[in-house]
Amino acid sequence: MGKGLKMTDYDKETPISMIVKDRMDDAGARYWANDNISEFISEDEKWDLIDELEEKFRSVLSSLIIDQSEDPNSMGCLLYTSDAADE
Repeated sequence: MGKGLKMTDYDKETPISMIVKDRMDDAGARYWANDNISEFISEDEKWDLIDELEEKFRSVLSSLIIDQSEDPNSMGCLLYTSDAADE
């Protein structure tokens, strides 16, 4: 992937994170942990990114040996993440 690609240059299997990252690379923007990427991602893409991350977050919680079905501190954590994305 790389410079000057358009959405039509990606197939439907391309992760939205890769598309946004390429867009930011094209603009010469940095994407450090505390940077705001809102000007590079649409509202629909934001939800696609949350969907992309959901399985990965569940995997991290499982690897940390956290009981996601019984631990009240981890129940609905992805919902909290998506609520934060609205702010």
